[in-house]
Amino acid sequence: MKNISVNNNNTTYIHLILFFIILFIGIALRAFILWNDLGTTIDSDEAIAGLMGKHILEGREYPIFWYGQDYMGTIESYLAAGIFAVGGVSVFSLKLLMLILTTIFIVITYYLAKNMTDKITALLSVLFLSIGPSFFAIYSLKARGGYIETLIFGSLLLLLAFKIMDSDTTEDARRAYLKFSLVGFIGGIAWWTNQLIIYYFVPVGVILFIDLKQNFSLKKVLIFIFSFVTGNLPALVYKITHIQETVSRISVPISFSNFSISLKNFFLQGIPVIFGSRQAWSDTDIFPFATVLTSGIYGVALLHYMIYKKNYHEQQRKKLDLALLFVFFIPLLFCISKQAGGFAKEPRYLMPIYSVITTFLSVFIINLYKRAKLFSVVIASVVIFINIAGTVKINPELQLPFANGIRVSRDFSPLIEFLESKNIDTVYAHYWIAYRLTFETNENILAIPWGEDSMDRYPKYRELTKKKVKYSIVLQGLPVVDFERFLSDSKIYFEKEVVGNYNIFFNFKWETPSENKDPNALLNSILAFR
Repeated sequence: MKNISVNNNNTTYIHLILFFIILFIGIALRAFILWNDLGTTIDSDEAIAGLMGKHILEGREYPIFWYGQDYMGTIESYLAAGIFAVGGVSVFSLKLLMLILTTIFIVITYYLAKNMTDKITALLSVLFLSIGPSFFAIYSLKARGGYIETLIFGSLLLLLAFKIMDSDTTEDARRAYLKFSLVGFIGGIAWWTNQLIIYYFVPVGVILFIDLKQNFSLKKVLIFIFSFVTGNLPALVYKITHIQETVSRISVPISFSNFSISLKNFFLQGIPVIFGSRQAWSDTDIFPFATVLTSGIYGVALLHYMIYKKNYHEQQRKKLDLALLFVFFIPLLFCISKQAGGFAKEPRYLMPIYSVITTFLSVFIINLYKRAKLFSVVIASVVIFINIAGTVKINPELQLPFANGIRVSRDFSPLIEFLESKNIDTVYAHYWIAYRLTFETNENILAIPWGEDSMDRYPKYRELTKKKVKYSIVLQGLPVVDFERFLSDSKIYFEKEVVGNYNIFFNFKWETPSENKDPNALLNSILAFR
């Protein structure tokens, strides 16, 4: 008995070491991605998350939703405020937060996979996430509005729901109430954070329904409702206090009119990116037939479970069946969603699949190992190779947004250095330039979205610019020539400097000296250009 105990302790110790090694490899890989800027260049959407975090830290704002909209909660920005308090307000701190959150998701996924299967399968699942598909590795490092947090909350909900499944009639009532309250509270926070959590509500809802059907308790129902409302309270208070705005924006979020097109895009564009054989926004595989290879491996893994699921004990099979339901529900909701279906080439709305898909892959490989060891090792190696190849072969330029028909620069340093050398503290520019410039300069330069795609997420900046000294217009692409002609026709003198792709217009004056008395009239005339 003593020898058995020692062997078990040694096995547990080795398992723990392997777990932390795999976790470290995942952290190191993402650090490599960030260090080499492999598709992780900050954009204006991420800058908004950072700016909100800065404003929270400084006590200037306490936003419930993202600036400029009444959806997508701000928990990411409150977390950013916390890390800014320790490490300072910077792009580095914001990306560090995302790295921490991604690591937390991977750890939770380990426990989720372990609950559905066993420790070895869970360990392999973590390996396939730590060295994950390039899209997951890169997009999980973007502060784009609670996507990685949704995966964290969703995996926690699944884990808690499975814990409810594991309960028996002898369980202490207080533990049962605690589980229902946690599911409700986390579900409420998750619904406020990002409504992408709806994918997870399907299997979790099935589990809660079955539990209540078998052992109905009104107290459980009330505890769940109260907990959900508590978690979702910030959003509810906002919606109630802005009732007219809320009612005016009510619309049906689903449509079946483009179902066939969205389904086609799901398989031909979304799946290759999700499984790592193609980078986001690309139409080309990382190498020939990579999509066929990855789709085949993951497809066979799912098929394998469906064929051999009778080999699993009943409780394990029930959990894996619900996880499979979750996997199949994702493309259905994706295809009927008015918004999600248009993002197949950058399938952020398919990311919840990462909570369970590597578990099915691991189940397949481990079972295959029992029959054909070499073949199973080859398949696992192919998956990891494709994941690594997809990451190191990433084209960072392809991940940059367009402004006036040209992608923005990866490095804003030359632009910032020039603006600072001319003491320019206000900029009017395209959305994808403006907020990123504001965040990277720590608001020393306030950039206002102007022209094409001029979504003004934070109108207070316009008031703050009245205290600024010197402004400029930053343009790139086709509008440059038209803008110069507009200024000449309007008899407005200007200076221009070209820095990289950017044409910077500044030192504006009326050509007629007597008209230079009203600077606001001059600025309004300049901004009238469209």
